[in-house]
Amino acid sequence: MQAANKTTDLETSVWQLMTELFPINRSLTGKGVRDTLSIIQKIIPIEIHEISSGTDCFDWQVPLEWNINDAYISDLKGNRIVDFKDNNLHVIGYSTPINTRMELKDLKAHLYSLPEQPNAIPYITSYYKPNWGFCLKHSEREKLKEKAYDVVIESSLKPVF
Repeated sequence: MQAANKTTDLETSVWQLMTELFPINRSLTGKGVRDTLSIIQKIIPIEIHEISSGTDCFDWQVPLEWNINDAYISDLKGNRIVDFKDNNLHVIGYSTPINTRMELKDLKAHLYSLPEQPNAIPYITSYYKPNWGFCLKHSEREKLKEKAYDVVIESSLKPVF
């Protein structure tokens, strides 16, 4: 009977940890990585090191630090159609900042979805080529009307140290 309680306690602890970690926007670098490691450090002893952008690490170079505050696509009435605050997968990782109004025909080049999985949000990054974009369910993408949208990504790419 006691073993069952331990399993339940472990399952509860793991679920709580995942619930705390999932909403954090993590990438190769940035505040999300620091926040994640800080939470993990409370559970297991780890030593955290920060490495400057541009440092060579084997066949890789430490990239610029990417942080994001907000991102969305809204109609001209301010209704958010795609919202980073609803799901951090909605923005391509390492998206460059943008704040503009554009027609759907131009926005489509920056939208990513999976027609074969219409209710899934794809995970896309652009670590090594400056770009920006949004990921959304294909079922939601199909609902977009041929009109103008406000497109905002409040992000930064800066060297560490």
